[in-house]
This record gives sequence, structure tokens and C-alpha cells, in this order.
Amino acid sequence: MEIISILSLLFSGSFIIYAKVVLSMFRREYLDVYPLFILYSIAFILDVYILFFSTVSTSLERTDLRYGGLGLRRTVLFKVPFIRFLANITYLSIASAGFIVLYYTGIRDPISLLTLYPALLILVNIPVLYKLYIIAKKQIDFSIPWREIAASLCGLFIIYLYSLLTGYINYMVKSIYSDLSMVIWIAVSSLVIYIVVLYVLSSWFRELVRTSLEELKRIIHF
Repeated sequence: MEIISILSLLFSGSFIIYAKVVLSMFRREYLDVYPLFILYSIAFILDVYILFFSTVSTSLERTDLRYGGLGLRRTVLFKVPFIRFLANITYLSIASAGFIVLYYTGIRDPISLLTLYPALLILVNIPVLYKLYIIAKKQIDFSIPWREIAASLCGLFIIYLYSLLTGYINYMVKSIYSDLSMVIWIAVSSLVIYIVVLYVLSSWFRELVRTSLEELKRIIHF
């Protein structure tokens, strides 16, 4: 779970910080969807943990060996997909109803109207995440890697300050061919900052690096 937390926060956080860079890589006009991009990046983090807890819960479930047919309704194999299905129906229904109401009250800006979807997705997925966490916790004992999450957030904060000081946060890609070297530099330098902060703050990450280097040496000298 540590790796999932570190990677999901890295990708989502980087997309949020460098949203203008990412969007301008495709077309400058895509900068108009900046708020949607930010919200969906946040929703992505929740989706990663929801998928993780769902997988843990269903992969360890064995009651399907005892039940069949309608009896499966009492099992995690039914409850978990049903919870996720119900959450999707709920947020889509409410967001669509809100879209229609706002449209007929005179709001025509597409970004304002579409913002309802990722915003409600986040709001609905928060209780879903908690419920699936409880279900997964009953299946197997595990702990949330709060130290690694905190270290990752600190790393993202340092990257944010770095992007502000360098001006990279507002960097616009005019041409992917001419600006590719700059985009690579921004990505690599930010990744280095993230890794250094993790190495300093997380004992688990330091052990991972040490073990990885030892394994690499063993392979090289094999």
C-alpha cells in the first residue's frame, strides 16, 4: 500500500501542480478545462484507494464457496461491486439533475456546468472509500501508511514551492517538439525533489532503496 500511496500522490499531485504544462502540451485551448482537470486529478486518488480496497476485499472472500444464487447477496463479492455501482449512479444522477437545473436558470458556461460531475464524484466517493476500507479491514489486518502519505504530501509541497520560485507552474508549451527538453527537465527535477524528500522522511522508503540497490548489485555481479 505504501507504493500505491507514493505513486498515486506523485502522479495526481504533479498533474495538479503542473496542470497548465500538461494541458498546453496538447492544445492551448485545453487550458479552459483547468478546473475540471484539477478535480478529476483529485478524484483519481480516491479511485486508486477504492480500487485497492475493493480488490483486497473481493480477492480474499471465500463465502462464494458456500453460497450460490441469491445467497451471494450476503457476501462481499456482491456488496462491494453494488456499493460502487450505486455510488456511480448516485453521482451521475445528481450531477445530471444539477446540470439541467443550472442550464435552465440561465447558466450556459460549459465548464461551470460540467464541474458538477467531478465535484460530486469526489463527494460521493469519500464515504464509499471509508465503507470499502472497513470491509477490507475485516478481511485482512493492515494499516494505512500515514508516514509515507505525509512524506509524499511534503514532497509535493516542496515541488509546489519549487514550481512557484522557478515559474514552471505557469509554463506554457508552445510546441511539444521545441519545448520537449524543458518538459523533461521539469518532470525529472520535480521527481528528484520528491524522491529526496521521501528518502529523508520515510524509513520504509530508505529501506526500499537500500534493498533495491543490493538486489541490483547482486544481479550485476551475477
